[in-house]
Amino acid sequence: MGTSTNADAIRSRLAVTPTGRLLMMMSIAEATHALEEMRPSVAGALHPALRVAIRLAVAEEHECARCLADASAAGRGLGLSEHELLDARLGVSDDPTVQRALDLVHHLLDTGGYISDIDLRELRAAGFGDAQVVELVAASTESLFHDRFLHAAPIAVLPRSADENARRRGA
Repeated sequence: MGTSTNADAIRSRLAVTPTGRLLMMMSIAEATHALEEMRPSVAGALHPALRVAIRLAVAEEHECARCLADASAAGRGLGLSEHELLDARLGVSDDPTVQRALDLVHHLLDTGGYISDIDLRELRAAGFGDAQVVELVAASTESLFHDRFLHAAPIAVLPRSADENARRRGA
């Protein structure tokens, strides 16, 4: 039974589609597609290291160990030091522009996504243009969605068999 068929069956019985139930029915491919659809046309307006810092800040806020590990690995791949990774997790940076971005991320998490005119003025004063502001919000939202999805539909990591371990060691 496909996801849309499952969703239709639930809708017909309950007259609504509970979010958690819908997430549980989604395949990884559908979740990935949903994330891709969320990305604005301005994707790329932020430096990849800042996007990783956002992911780390959100993952730390939600105490998602798997999200932290994933974002830390991405940060290492970009050349971020362990100190920079830890700072991002804590929402701090020596770079005032990155600090303002991380402040916004925490503000978005604290307020449910609301941005005031004062917030926008402060972002612009820190050097963020419209495309960057949109991507800051989108990156924060995407990270939040990713964390929530992993909490709602955890993926079990199955232990390897003795044969698989032997193959990995080249035995």
